[in-house]
Amino acid sequence: MKGIVLAVKDNHAAVLTENGDVQKVKAKDYRVGETVILQPRKQANSPLLKLGISAAAVLAFVIVGVLSYFTPSGYVTIDINPSIEYSINIFDRVIAAQAINPAGEDLLALLSVKNKSIDRAVALTTEKLVEQDLISADEANSILITASMPREQKSSALAVRLKHCIQNKLSNNNRDAEVITLTISKTDYEHARELAVSPGKLHLVERLQENAGDPGDINVEEWLNKSAGEINRAIREHKDVPKNGPGNDEPDASGPDNAKPRDNRQKRRER
Repeated sequence: MKGIVLAVKDNHAAVLTENGDVQKVKAKDYRVGETVILQPRKQANSPLLKLGISAAAVLAFVIVGVLSYFTPSGYVTIDINPSIEYSINIFDRVIAAQAINPAGEDLLALLSVKNKSIDRAVALTTEKLVEQDLISADEANSILITASMPREQKSSALAVRLKHCIQNKLSNNNRDAEVITLTISKTDYEHARELAVSPGKLHLVERLQENAGDPGDINVEEWLNKSAGEINRAIREHKDVPKNGPGNDEPDASGPDNAKPRDNRQKRRER
């Protein structure tokens, strides 16, 4: 029997079943709004009880729907030099957007994306980037799209989907850009938020430090103020200079194949 998780507390969850019954079960890593499979329970035959259960089920569905809509399920960031973060719900709708740097504030002031699908929001953002000539027809451009969702598989699928969305919009506007996709863990996302920086750019700068002969040569704060394209080009340049002799073939940051969750907090403390 299927059910929807209404609430999770301690080691138990309240689950609304297909029959309208609310069951208390062991949580098993359940999340609010998640569909789960339960063993069926015997139902009471009292008409009054059934009516009460039905009313409770309707109310529960309304409450779950409202809570699910306004609860962040994941985050998407777009970086060129303007950096913007979108908070999305389980329906992939944008419930909040915020700028990560001053250039992002200027761009966000031109956008209205709340309650739109993340696909539509990214398409509108790309159009505005072209309109403001932030994606030039005469220069090499790079766009970094970073996704952080509860499950890595969904993060990867979303990042690739949004990459195609950006590429289609660019093609329609006769523009070209390298679209870099990354996925990061919730831990890495929260770490970047604590530092008030773009999680995607922080990931690239940390990779640049790893590729550099001496990580101390990389000024993190300085590089975080550079564009995603500049950081990625530097990664490639350092990659071409062997650190430990021949055989150093660590990939650069571009492409969905390099979308791996990371947790570099301990490394950063040791430096």
